[in-house]
Amino acid sequence: MALTKAQWFAKLKSWVPAWVFQRSDRNEAIFLGMAKTFEQMQGDVDAHFAETFIGSASGEFLDLHGHERSVPRLPGELDIPYRPRIRTIKNSSNCPTLKELVDSQLLNGESQFIEHGDINNFLNREAFLNRDIINTKYTYNAFTVLVDNQRRPSESFLNREDFCNRQDFIGQLESSVSFFDRIVQIINTNKAFGVFYRLIERA
Repeated sequence: MALTKAQWFAKLKSWVPAWVFQRSDRNEAIFLGMAKTFEQMQGDVDAHFAETFIGSASGEFLDLHGHERSVPRLPGELDIPYRPRIRTIKNSSNCPTLKELVDSQLLNGESQFIEHGDINNFLNREAFLNRDIINTKYTYNAFTVLVDNQRRPSESFLNREDFCNRQDFIGQLESSVSFFDRIVQIINTNKAFGVFYRLIERA
């Protein structure tokens, strides 16, 4: 609890003999100055202590909390929306979160993550090398990512009304290599070190 100047003066006065204030009026002024200094110091310490908590930090102190957690402030972002982003740190190396990141980039369907450490994926009656399970020698610290065919679908046909105009296109014959490069970069950036993975596009 922060003490006022008067409370600090009373505390300091109780720590010295009474004759200290009887000998000179100057001593009382000195102790009042000390009380004001302690009041200011305690206020500064309490304010700094409050900045160590995300919920009460602001400005540059809040930026430091974000920097520690690799959550930089967005351009023009205020403290109020920035705080919950710092608090809600996700472990991006787990497969469910990786799946969310990959799915956000897909043109078609959603990805399927198969963790090879799950013994239920192999050599059982329901999943013995079926279409969703692809054999591999890596059965620990590894996963496979299956994505649907990522060819961009055509938006129109070559009819008399939509004949190759600027708004319509006839699609792709193959998936874009740059698309898969982006997926690989996302996984490499967020996966745990020492974990192997494969990215496979379904036909």
